[in-house]
Amino acid sequence: MDLATIIGLIGGLAVVIFGMYSGGDVSGYIDVSSIIVTMGGGIFSTVLAFPLSETIRALKAIPLIFKEPKTSAMDTIRTLVELSQKARREGLLALESAQEDIKDDFLRKAMELVVDGIEAEIVKTTMQLDIDSMAVRHQNAQAYFKALANQFPAWGLIGTLLGLINLLRSL
Repeated sequence: MDLATIIGLIGGLAVVIFGMYSGGDVSGYIDVSSIIVTMGGGIFSTVLAFPLSETIRALKAIPLIFKEPKTSAMDTIRTLVELSQKARREGLLALESAQEDIKDDFLRKAMELVVDGIEAEIVKTTMQLDIDSMAVRHQNAQAYFKALANQFPAWGLIGTLLGLINLLRSL
């Protein structure tokens, strides 16, 4: 997980909790029914707006947000330089033994195509299709989470209104 993500999450929560405790009694800030209405309403209205398959894909994308990439850009560059030098010295078939050492799935797939003797233009087209497919998957997940984020304010107001009604009813 990225350190900035951890710092941001902990820092944001700490500021909110500090603000709540500095005002005295924390129980006044917490209304369980309002939280359920806000969270449940936001989540279920987003599920309603998207096909179930998109919801499942978006849920599977959540761990990727907090996961470090397998390789850095510099590692990939180093690997490419090493592979190109090996191919120049020993030929393209020599790259077959190096495939297992490649950590990047995308690069490994490209190397498999090259070693299998696929024409360069077909390799390029295949890899571009992979990139385009990944971009579409990422855009779909982003659209899902943006829709989810857009739902919460409205449901938060509904939860707040219900909380106020319950409060006024008890007076």
